[in-house]
Amino acid sequence: YTYSFVLPSSITTTSFFTPAEAHVARLRILKDSSSSLSAPLTAATFFAPLHDWKLYVWALIGICYGVAASSVGTFLPQIIGRMGKSTLTTNLYTVAPNFVGGFAVLATAASSDWWRERSLHIAGAMAMTMVGFIIGQSQSF
Repeated sequence: YTYSFVLPSSITTTSFFTPAEAHVARLRILKDSSSSLSAPLTAATFFAPLHDWKLYVWALIGICYGVAASSVGTFLPQIIGRMGKSTLTTNLYTVAPNFVGGFAVLATAASSDWWRERSLHIAGAMAMTMVGFIIGQSQSF
């Protein structure tokens, strides 16, 4: 049972690409992924990344990055509200950090696409978030 009408099994068997489009697609796959296009997937190649320590470091970074990204939107109004500010003032104080954060997400995404690099961009964003939390926490006392 195959879903080749949605996701073709191979570029060479795709019916909706012209030969020129198929050639460009093949070049993109070769440039952006592995060196082989039609290699069969085996259990050994599927589980091979589990033996690499970098996978677990990236998993930890992914968990931490999600926590940092969601905690600002979730807890910033509560932190500001506990400073004794009114509801209106609390909401207004959260506008600027959220606006800057949204702009930073777009700028980071554009920069990481331009430089074709992700690690330093993610680490830089996490470091800036940590500094922001430290500054925010020191202001609340």
